[in-house]
Amino acid sequence: MRFSVLVSVYAKDNKEHFEGAIQSIIHQTLQPNEILIMVDGEIDKEVALTIKKLKKNYPHLINVHYLTRNVGLGEAMKIGVRLCKYDVIARMDSDDIAKSTRFEIQINYLKQNPRVDIVGSYISEFIEHPSNIVSDRKVPIKDIEIKKFAKRRSPFNHMTVIFKKEAILSAGNYQKFPFLEDYFLWIRLIHNDIIAHNIPESLVYARIGKEMFKRRGGRKYLSSEVKLQLIMYKMRFINIFELASNVMVRGIVRLLPNSLRGMLYQLFLRDRSHKSLIGKEVVSERRSI
Repeated sequence: MRFSVLVSVYAKDNKEHFEGAIQSIIHQTLQPNEILIMVDGEIDKEVALTIKKLKKNYPHLINVHYLTRNVGLGEAMKIGVRLCKYDVIARMDSDDIAKSTRFEIQINYLKQNPRVDIVGSYISEFIEHPSNIVSDRKVPIKDIEIKKFAKRRSPFNHMTVIFKKEAILSAGNYQKFPFLEDYFLWIRLIHNDIIAHNIPESLVYARIGKEMFKRRGGRKYLSSEVKLQLIMYKMRFINIFELASNVMVRGIVRLLPNSLRGMLYQLFLRDRSHKSLIGKEVVSERRSI
């Protein structure tokens, strides 16, 4: 099964983090057939140089598409999905680290379950280095559980999903929706009655920190969430009671100070049962290119 990996970079991306992410994609037990890097407007000079070196060293693997201005993740992904060469597309963020067996596990699952349209996994969240894992985000596994969970929260970890291009395009593709481009897409996919699954294993090390919690707070974030909740209600995806409950909970969380919001996430929305590492593998963040 041939597949593409879709990655987007923008002005705030860090060179070391980006390089580690791409190297973790390249050094897989099952290597992708294409890595499409969407350059969303002007980027850091060191990141730009890294992309040129990667393209030179892996000319048959890496493709780069430059957007003349920053259009945001939703629009960059929308363009990227259409540009990907293959009908199966894996998402990856520009500062996370993929476990070396990620694609082998997910692609084998899709081969064995051809009716499934999208498959994700758990993530292990780390600070500074993958050896410093502080929590896991576990998501529902089975299709029926995913669709029920989606009424309250995003049922996938975006950086872990592999999906079929046809299913994404049939649902209207990614769309511009600040902060919630992925969740908005999942809702439309589920509304189209796609079949979904999550691997009950952490396949990606996801970078977190104070900035992550800062991005998930404030009136702009809350405004976007309320807008999405209203869309979900109009689609009859949720009822009036679920709408009221969701808006109330989100209002409290988004307007909390960053430190309290971070504490809330760690205490109630994450699994912190492990001591340090998930499994024995820790992927180096930086390898020579």
